[in-house]
Amino acid sequence: MKGDPELLVLFAKEIEKWLPTLVVIPSMLDAHPDHSALSVVLSAVLHSFGNAPIQTWEYLVHEPQIAITRQSKTVRLTLRLSSEEVYCKLKAILCHKTQVALSRGRFTRFSKVEEAYCRHDPTGVTTHDGSLLAVRACEGVLHLRISIDPHDRLGSEILLAFRSSASEMHGWRIPLSLWSGFAPILDATSGWRLHDATVRWGASGLTVGIPLFAMRNFDAVFIKLSGWTLFFDRSGWWRVSVTSGRASGLTNRPKPAGLMTLS
Repeated sequence: MKGDPELLVLFAKEIEKWLPTLVVIPSMLDAHPDHSALSVVLSAVLHSFGNAPIQTWEYLVHEPQIAITRQSKTVRLTLRLSSEEVYCKLKAILCHKTQVALSRGRFTRFSKVEEAYCRHDPTGVTTHDGSLLAVRACEGVLHLRISIDPHDRLGSEILLAFRSSASEMHGWRIPLSLWSGFAPILDATSGWRLHDATVRWGASGLTVGIPLFAMRNFDAVFIKLSGWTLFFDRSGWWRVSVTSGRASGLTNRPKPAGLMTLS
């Protein structure tokens, strides 16, 4: 959220230099914050290449607390490794000396015979019972309806990363209060208060209205429900594609009652 904006430019230059036909990235839903953050950046960069012939596959290492349900149309691939490949992977894992010293068994279990991959489709993944249930944009306001356990209110916040160009992203933080009312929208880099979001807690979860007056031109927004954790997140990121220019609509497949499913 506070990363150097030059990061997108560096990744884009590397892709232009190599002209890859295949890119393999972490899953945006990975519970490890470094994995999911890297996926957001790479997804934003790869999106800027439009119709370039680049196949993008993703892998999930750390399952989030919120169970993942992929759409039936999601393309999956399983690679079966040879014994030599498994051994090489184990040796690579053992190079992470500090991690192995603390959790050798857990880390070495990743040297499996089979590795699973899915075609990268950040708008094609949902969560069981949904962490983020629905989202819609109307008259310059982004409306989120979120399912959250009342016990998880304390310390929760909404993170938003806006992709406004091939080389630029902006991050917002919205710390959630324990009661309905207003919550500050903070610039993730400067910490400045940009505006207020409206927050309404209900029996089934949370509804948030986020004015987008300060973020006019963007074509995608990445959203994360965050909370205090020691190492791993409760959930990863979700991407919502929007029409170019004003955020007047979402490109996700429409559902009844004018709501768009957030995946």
